[in-house]
Amino acid sequence: MTIVPEFVERIPQIIEEGKIYISTSVNTAIHLCPCGCKTEIVTPIDPSEWYFTYNGETISLYPSVGVWGAVCKSHYWIKKNQIEWSRTYSKQEIEEVRTQETIENQKYYDYLKSEKNNKKRISWFRRLLKLFDIY
Repeated sequence: MTIVPEFVERIPQIIEEGKIYISTSVNTAIHLCPCGCKTEIVTPIDPSEWYFTYNGETISLYPSVGVWGAVCKSHYWIKKNQIEWSRTYSKQEIEEVRTQETIENQKYYDYLKSEKNNKKRISWFRRLLKLFDIY
């Protein structure tokens, strides 16, 4: 199954089957579940969520998409405009993945916070060194 990328400023109100809409202004991609259930799949484009590659013709979205909140429980990859179906996960596996995602997201945001605090400390220290003409 093929999915075609369409770059948009804003996400359209009507989502067409077979298209993935990417808005870099709101860092979001959206498409309909390729199983045909018509569930809208929103993937935030963010280092802690999803990212995409685009070579001028085809799009790939990473990591995989698990539609585990919908009845279909679809799980697939989007690679070079193609839907590559993955196996169905059990309830326990879904919970394990969700738990791991939560842990990884927290680590990512903790890292960002520590880097920001580190920069503040360094800049404070550099200002102090400049005060004494050491830096």
